[in-house]
Amino acid sequence: MKQISINGIRLGRKMVQAGRYSVPGENNTPVYQTLARHRINMVCAGLHCVDKIQVFSCCLEAEHGQTAARLLEDVSDLPDVCMVSIYPHHGSPAVPGTLLCMLGQAGIGFVHLVSSHAMVCVVIDICDQDRVISLVESAFDLPPSHTPYFQEIEEDISCFLQKYPETRAFYVEEKIKTYGIGLTPGLELHQIRCTGRKLPDAGEQMADMARLDKKFYFVSAMPGPEHAYDLFLLTDPGAGGTSLMTADLVSFHGPHFGDRYKILGTAMDCLAAGRVPVILVGCTGASISLVVPAGRGQDARNALAGGFEAP
Repeated sequence: MKQISINGIRLGRKMVQAGRYSVPGENNTPVYQTLARHRINMVCAGLHCVDKIQVFSCCLEAEHGQTAARLLEDVSDLPDVCMVSIYPHHGSPAVPGTLLCMLGQAGIGFVHLVSSHAMVCVVIDICDQDRVISLVESAFDLPPSHTPYFQEIEEDISCFLQKYPETRAFYVEEKIKTYGIGLTPGLELHQIRCTGRKLPDAGEQMADMARLDKKFYFVSAMPGPEHAYDLFLLTDPGAGGTSLMTADLVSFHGPHFGDRYKILGTAMDCLAAGRVPVILVGCTGASISLVVPAGRGQDARNALAGGFEAP
């Protein structure tokens, strides 16, 4: 694939990953609700609700790893991970497509691939961090002065508090403020299921969509229960291939979404109260994306007004 010009790479380190598969008949408390009760923030999160199976994945700051492992007794082990983000993507399917080709050809697996309106983020095992950074630098056209941005949030805050002690308290809003709740209706939802060796083929399918000048609006991919990757891509109509269904995208952004606890749970509670089914959820950066069946997007926006405030 031809190199794609981007502005930069962002690297989030020192995280652990938690995941859960839920099948019909199981009555587990959602992971995000358990974490919210104990005020544990999710750096990013994703949920697939397809074929009556729910697959959930989230990343937490490493300092919460032992507590989360104790609270989430039935989830898989909490491996050390990092998140590599590429920005911007300009809605081109070639960006996640290039990432998938790159990872597949290098034989590197991932635990989550998710997008926001500005970034495409991939969560990988911490041991693959240097390899993936090198591959991204070679696969994408970066500014000459570029070096990856390393987020050292915990260390920065620690140094600040040593210099300027403060009393810290949790602030809970009656309604969570957003910059606005957007709706993009009538999109095509594509599902690609493949093994790690077939990731380059999935990437080429996305490159074909880019050649047709079609945009993507959301992407989420995670290993499924059978260890094959389930990849979902929401695109303009007529992007080629066979779409799974027509769907609406509801998304919103906020000024303080670094504290993920309660926000995802509030959104899911609002949609449940409005009886709006959810197909996919993705949270990364300052964005939350909700994919719902076609024609239900406005219902979802109305339901979210019960827990969120928009200008």
